[in-house]
Amino acid sequence: MKPTYAIVRQTIALIVAAAALAALQGCTAVLTPSQVKEVGTFAEAAKNYGTFPGTVIRSHAELRARQKLLEAATMTSGTAALRQVEAAVELRQELARRATAADSALEILNDYAALLVKLTGDSYTGELQGSAESLGGAVDRAIDRFNKLQGTNLGSFGALAAAGARGAGGIYIRHEQAEALKQAITAADPVVEAMIVEVERLLALYLAPADLAGLQLAIAAGPPPEQLDLIRNVATDLRESYRRIVDSAGGKQQLATVLLVADGLTGADETVQLATQALRAAETYRAAHRALVQNVTERRWLKNAIGQVQTLVQEVNTANKLRKKLAAE
Repeated sequence: MKPTYAIVRQTIALIVAAAALAALQGCTAVLTPSQVKEVGTFAEAAKNYGTFPGTVIRSHAELRARQKLLEAATMTSGTAALRQVEAAVELRQELARRATAADSALEILNDYAALLVKLTGDSYTGELQGSAESLGGAVDRAIDRFNKLQGTNLGSFGALAAAGARGAGGIYIRHEQAEALKQAITAADPVVEAMIVEVERLLALYLAPADLAGLQLAIAAGPPPEQLDLIRNVATDLRESYRRIVDSAGGKQQLATVLLVADGLTGADETVQLATQALRAAETYRAAHRALVQNVTERRWLKNAIGQVQTLVQEVNTANKLRKKLAAE
């Protein structure tokens, strides 16, 4: 009996599929499920990192506002009070200027983490492809803004990596997805390094040199970072303002004032802890990403990558607990 056209067509399709599968399995660029899984774990942890520096900035601003309220209560001279306000405005403007580059860096890191989440999705559909391309474009636009702001020349990679994930469906889609993932990670590494440097510079402003002791930070390779110990300085000013209020009132004080100062000092201690933990997480972020680059290019690095990524997850979880604690106060 002669084979029907349908049977012949199915047979040809199976032969083509088998040949394609053999070619893909023999291709060293294809990532294993374990490799993809670790990239996904990294991406989920990295998504949460972007909230920490902002929490430090907002907490410091709130502490300074509390201190200024107390300071105003002790002043009898309008000129002196005006000088205090002007000094506070100038400090805020300077910190805002320095924070702009860090905000741009965090935008890149956040969009990049979201892109990795899409590229490691279990079900890579056309809808997810569209989301990945949108995120890839956002990454590139953020890099362009950072380059203009800082005068750097970091290469873009987002749109190219996302577009690389376009596949013919079926047997090819995982191969194309893995190729896009590998391309994104390797191209992003110098960008991640530069972004972490900006975040570290910002966080260092809020801490003292002793807080950075023992940390292997990216900024250590350049000139010493400027450290203003901003958080502890606010706590010191808060104590002094409270002392002046008590002295001027002959020892009498309102319960609300006592609670304001107590909450402020507690918040200062917790903000120092968060800023320090965010720096540790930045250090681990960089190391984990470097391990992922080695992982997707040399499979023997998988064990090292798993260890680095798990450390990042732990660091981020610790910082997240501190952030939530501050937000609840």
